[in-house]
Amino acid sequence: MVTSDAFDGTFQFCRAGYQSSLNGDGGTWSVDYPKADINLSIRLSELTKTTVGRDIAGDPKHLVLGLTDDALFQCPFVMMTEVGSAFLDEREAARLREYLLKGGFLWVDDFRGTFAWNAWTEKIRKAFQPPDHPMFRA
Repeated sequence: MVTSDAFDGTFQFCRAGYQSSLNGDGGTWSVDYPKADINLSIRLSELTKTTVGRDIAGDPKHLVLGLTDDALFQCPFVMMTEVGSAFLDEREAARLREYLLKGGFLWVDDFRGTFAWNAWTEKIRKAFQPPDHPMFRA
């Protein structure tokens, strides 16, 4: 589990780990992990003035966290890959909504066609259901 003390004010790549859905499509959260996380951090440090956090060996720090981890709110953006296979329970969907409404940024990728896209839109809809108010049902 990632805790808030893992953050030191520098940029750290944050990847959300998730459970896979039985009716989803695609791979898992770990596709291209950790190479993509490290590569993006290196390129960000080379092409901008952003200070990227480094571990004791000098490699870019990268984190995998759950959508219900409090450390999520320390991440400027969170990446989720192969989300056509993602499963979000009600608590994860609520925390993702809270993160995004507070200004967090979610990067999702690796859709394998319409089925994967539809599977993802069904999941993200859990986070952004209209409020239970008559105005939204008229």
